[in-house]
Order: sequence, then C-alpha cells, then structure tokens
Amino acid sequence: AVLPFRRFSCSAGAASSIPLYFVVLTVSLIFAWMLERTERQEYVIRIQLDEEIQVRKAAEKAALDARDAETNFLARMSHEIRTPLNGIMGLIDLLSEMDLAESPQDLVVRMKGAGNHLMAIVNDVLDLAKVTAGKLELKSSAMPIYEMPGICFDLFASQLTEKHLRHH
Repeated sequence: AVLPFRRFSCSAGAASSIPLYFVVLTVSLIFAWMLERTERQEYVIRIQLDEEIQVRKAAEKAALDARDAETNFLARMSHEIRTPLNGIMGLIDLLSEMDLAESPQDLVVRMKGAGNHLMAIVNDVLDLAKVTAGKLELKSSAMPIYEMPGICFDLFASQLTEKHLRHH
C-alpha cells in the first residue's frame, strides 16, 4: 500500500514530508485521550453524586425520625398534662357551684380562668403535634357538659378519699 504524503513547510522554509497517517493517528490519540479523560471525570462525578444522594437520604430520614419522635413526645406529654388538668378543672367547677363566701368565690373564678387558659395552651400543643403528624381531624360533636364533673371526680376519687375529703 502506498501512504499518502503531504508537503508542509517548516518555519525555516524547508520542505518536509510527513505521512498523513501520522497526523490522523496523532489527532485520533488526542481525541481518545480526551474522551477517556472525560469519561473518567464523568465516572468520578457520578460516584460523588451517588454518595451525596446517600448522605442526603440519610439526613432526610434522620430529620423525619426526629420529627416523628418530637410529635410523639408532644402528643404523649399533652395527654399526660391534660388528664390531671381536667381533674383540676372539674374540681374548680364543683367549687364554683358551692355556696362560698364572696372572697373564696372570687378566687375560684380566677382559678377557673387560669385553668381554662392553661387548658387552651395544652390543647394547642396537642393540635400542633397532630398537625405535624398529619393526624389532625376536625369533627363536630355534642358533649354532655353535665357529665364532666363526674368524670373529673372519678379521676381523683382515690386521692380525695386518702385526704379525707368528701364530694357532695
């Protein structure tokens, strides 16, 4: 086979013959090197991206777990606080229905107002926990208010007995 030749002039003006296939081979090697380098960089970037995705997924899972733990804690604590608070509010209701002198009655009214305020705060905390957990359901229901003192009394009946207190 006959190789094609081209004549190129050097800077000094001298003519030299370089086989065309050396030029093609050199250009091909340069392109192959550039392609290999690009593929290597792409591989490294892909590995880094996969690692970053794993780190972010782990962080997201940790954040969700922390949120769930916080939500469960808030819900549990709100219920724990609400139970004795309902008992206290029931006892205050019982006191307010009794014939007391004016000064103690005023104190009972103040206690009732403070208790209602505290109950509203506890309810808000519980609602926040439910919203965070995505479990808040709004429903309308009738509540027989006349049963509330009895429920509260039942909560604290043993403590009243221990302290030799009577319920009328």
